[in-house]
Amino acid sequence: PDYQSAHAAWKAKAQASVDNAHMRYFVVHLHRLLDPETKAAG
Repeated sequence: PDYQSAHAAWKAKAQASVDNAHMRYFVVHLHRLLDPETKAAG
C-alpha cells in the first residue's frame, strides 16, 4: 500500500480508539455525580 492509504487506515484506527476512550468516560453513571441524593430506578 502507498503512504496515503496507510495513513488513512492508521487515522481511522486511531480515531476509533479515541472514540472508545471517550465512550468509557461518558458511559459512567453521571447522574450519581450530578445528583447523589437521588436514587436511580433499577
